[in-house]
Amino acid sequence: MSLAGAWQQAVHGLLVGRADAAQAPASLATSADAYLALTAYLEPRAPSQCRFFDSDSGAFRLDSDTSSALQTLLEQHSAQPSSSKSHLSTPSPVVEALSANYTQRCLRAFDAVAADCGLAVIDDSGQTQSKLALNLPGKLAAISTWLRVWISPYSPAAIFDGLHEHRYHLLRSLQDRLRPLIDAAAVEALQVLLEQLVAEPTDVDLSSCFVAHVQLAGVSSIVLTLLGRVVQREITRKVQAVVDAVDPGAHDQVLQLESAARPVLQQWLDEHAKPRVQAIRQHCFAPDTPSDDAMQDSDAAESAAWLSRLDVQLDEALCATRANQLFDLVAMYPESAAALQDLRLSLQTADQRLSVARRLAEALQMRLLHPGAHTRDIIQMYVHLVRALREMDATGVVLSRVVSPLRRYLRARKDTVRVIVASMLGDDPDFTLLKDELERADDEEQAHELDGTKRRRRGRRSLQTAQPAPGVQPKRRKAKRGAARRRVVQVEVSDSDASSDEDWDDPDWVPKPMEAGSGYRMSTSKDILSMLTSIFDDRTGFIAALEKSMADQLVHVKAYKAMDEYRNNMILKKRFGDKNMGKCDVMLGDVTESRRIDSEIHHRRRSQAPAAAVGVEGMVSRLHPLIVSRQFWPEPTIQPGTAGVGDFTLPPLFGRAQEEYGKTFSQTKAMRKLHWLNHLGSVELEVELDSGQSIAVECSLLQAAVLEVISRAHAAERTERPNVVTQSDVMDQLNLQREADAADALNFWLGHGLIQPLPGVPDAFVVQSSLPDVDADADADADAHSL
Repeated sequence: MSLAGAWQQAVHGLLVGRADAAQAPASLATSADAYLALTAYLEPRAPSQCRFFDSDSGAFRLDSDTSSALQTLLEQHSAQPSSSKSHLSTPSPVVEALSANYTQRCLRAFDAVAADCGLAVIDDSGQTQSKLALNLPGKLAAISTWLRVWISPYSPAAIFDGLHEHRYHLLRSLQDRLRPLIDAAAVEALQVLLEQLVAEPTDVDLSSCFVAHVQLAGVSSIVLTLLGRVVQREITRKVQAVVDAVDPGAHDQVLQLESAARPVLQQWLDEHAKPRVQAIRQHCFAPDTPSDDAMQDSDAAESAAWLSRLDVQLDEALCATRANQLFDLVAMYPESAAALQDLRLSLQTADQRLSVARRLAEALQMRLLHPGAHTRDIIQMYVHLVRALREMDATGVVLSRVVSPLRRYLRARKDTVRVIVASMLGDDPDFTLLKDELERADDEEQAHELDGTKRRRRGRRSLQTAQPAPGVQPKRRKAKRGAARRRVVQVEVSDSDASSDEDWDDPDWVPKPMEAGSGYRMSTSKDILSMLTSIFDDRTGFIAALEKSMADQLVHVKAYKAMDEYRNNMILKKRFGDKNMGKCDVMLGDVTESRRIDSEIHHRRRSQAPAAAVGVEGMVSRLHPLIVSRQFWPEPTIQPGTAGVGDFTLPPLFGRAQEEYGKTFSQTKAMRKLHWLNHLGSVELEVELDSGQSIAVECSLLQAAVLEVISRAHAAERTERPNVVTQSDVMDQLNLQREADAADALNFWLGHGLIQPLPGVPDAFVVQSSLPDVDADADADADAHSL
């Protein structure tokens, strides 16, 4: 029989008065008394009722009677064959027996003590219901105090000192009994406390809050799980508040859309979030006993890895938020370069290029690629897209994923070529992106030529071999002796998949990334213009649009000064080849030749009639036509009606001046005759009214002819409607075929105040003798507005 069993039997005999108990040895009876005294003293109750714990010192204690009882047990059973001396490292069997009995009584008293501490209630059926969710910080402190009291007998210099396995078993058993009390409500309350602790910007003393008790209460694993979830949510909330102004808090610094947010967020993470998270983790892993160096190194490595995940979570949240803003950031480029830098740095840590590309493609489809968007806006966005995404993502994955749908949509638009050409050669100050790109590429090429670093390019080679006609056997060339035979393979490559010519000679060539889209090779081209022009399989239409745009600009050139057009043509010839720009060369040559011919004609006329400077001759002296080679100029430019104005008859003075100029031209150029394109001409006029007022205007030849009709109506004496000109008068006298041409010309002079609508008569206008008083009209408008 074991010693504990003998004690229990003796104690039972003493309590029930068994007859054979009196026959027990005196030493055993004495041991039983001491055993009863120790177990009564070590009775596990509520923390405030435990006799063996001193609340003032916070340590285990034995009173004098209990110490004597323990000493009696140790002395009477010191002859046990196992280690029998308390000072040895091996525990005494007496102490082990007392510890085992103490552990059993602790587990049996658990439910009652939990109810006394307010941690749970026992219903009528005997089931325990948790009350941890109510005042969770206080309940965790109570649990910590309770368990600290019950395991105090195992503390150093206490009765069970050295029984580490007993202590571990008791603590884990009590924590296992506590775990069912942590229900969903308690977990939710614990998460709320962690959210407040992580989001609190001020320093909180963790040693005085609920975190100090989670390790002893056995909820460290739950706290760590919730902590990861809470920190991730707080990082996401912080990013959205700072970057996107979504529900910002009192301590959140909201930044402008184009501002760099990553430095601000990283500073917050390093200086505020990480220290709080690290402090909470240290409380969760606080060891009860000193650990060795190897365990400390392992804990430090795990902590560093856990904190590094916070950096990844920050970059992932920043990527997700910036991806939703990427359409606006691209449209604002280059002002948004700092915000795009956030994405560039975050993508290096959080590999979310496919997610960013998908969100940008969705935004493009919804906000840009629809019939309501203007083609110029789409092309402008295309240029911004290429520039911005190349700066944001050096791998080209995002650009290759979003550029192909944009190219397909532009290919389907009928006016894409015209808008691209207008952007390259036009003068619209709000839409000169491609013109700047054209000039920049030319400047770079000139700089390379000056430095001698221009790289020779291989000739353009087709990847698709020509197929013989049906029934025609292709000729076979004999291979030279010693040369390897080559096999010709037909390869079909779309414009989105084709590699650029520089791929063969590019020393910086890298393989296509696994995540790249079908348009990767085209998106790697540094030439944005080449990317745009390659949208179309046939360049014929593109070259024709270039010729049309060049012609439209040249017909509006003043004093034969076409230096900008000459420079543009030189740049275009470098890009598209001299052969493709041949007609543009002829048109520019016509400008130069027109200047020479015009100078010769005026010199000849001045030598024939030097004193004539009024009337027809005065009109001829101010006539400086652009003489074009009809077969080389685009038909829509020189054909009447296709440029918006139909053919018409000039007033006599204008007509005679053209005839005189044409006669002198025929004298200069034998066997050649001028055909005047009146719908393209422009005139600089100074109009003087009866009041002595005058205005200087530049107008079309048709508008000048209409002014002649207006002046004749003002000079004519009419009994019915004096000083009145009608739209019918203009059409009849100028032989106009379209009412819109007459209406537009009359509205031009109406805007200058030379005519006013005739009340009650449609399409009739009264010729004015003086210009309206602008100041009086402004005062009248102000008075009307005040009324």
